[in-house]
Order: sequence, then structure tokens, then C-alpha cells
Amino acid sequence: MLTYFGDDQLAIALTSNGNTYENNSVMIAVLSAYYGKSFNIPTFNTIALTSADLDQYLGVYSCPQLPFKLTVTKNNATLVITPDGQRPANMEATAKDVFEYTQYGIKLIFNTEKKLLVLQQGGQEFTFGKGL
Repeated sequence: MLTYFGDDQLAIALTSNGNTYENNSVMIAVLSAYYGKSFNIPTFNTIALTSADLDQYLGVYSCPQLPFKLTVTKNNATLVITPDGQRPANMEATAKDVFEYTQYGIKLIFNTEKKLLVLQQGGQEFTFGKGL
């Protein structure tokens, strides 16, 4: 990715390979830093979970505001979400009950007691209920 801002005589080049973080978000952070704007720096922290740890999250979740369901499964010690009609996505555990897919800016926050998950993406937030 190459961007040039002629008025500011600013050129930025970004090369990436095999990344798991969206290039656009990296560019936004770089430009925000240059222009003195606030931005969030991702932590890239992950935690190790066992296959048994993931069992509490498994199931089918639905949200009244969205026309699809999320199926939550696992592949060994990796949580996998599959929205209806889409490809599966491997989620990384970043904190207790929190999983992320940074390439698409997806964050899932589970509340296992209430059988809910909150999906955050693109500045929006949707609450899904399990087994509804």
C-alpha cells in the first residue's frame, strides 16, 4: 500500500505478508499519529485455552437485529465461528471470555451465565442469545 499526501509532503508505504491485522487499520493508526489524532494500539495479547475450556461457548447464537445466526464450534483448542452462509473464522482468545479475529476487526465477548455473546465490529455492537 502506498499513499502520498501532497499538501503535507507525506508519503507512507506499507508492505505486509501473512498478516492477521487489517492493513487499513495500520494506516489509520500511522496517519492518526502523524496528524496528532487519538487512536487505539492493538495489544496482540492471546491466552492459551484447552479444548475443554471452549465447551462453555459452543452453540448457535442469534440476534434480532441481524438476519443470520452464528454457529460457535471448536477445532481442538481453537474457537471457530461460522455465520450462516459464510466461511468459518478461527478466533483468538485475548482475555477471559473474549475472542478476536483482528483481520476483520471482530471481537466476541461471551457472558456464559446469561448465554449471550456480544459481537463488536466496525464501531457497532450486537448482542446474540444462545439457542434462541
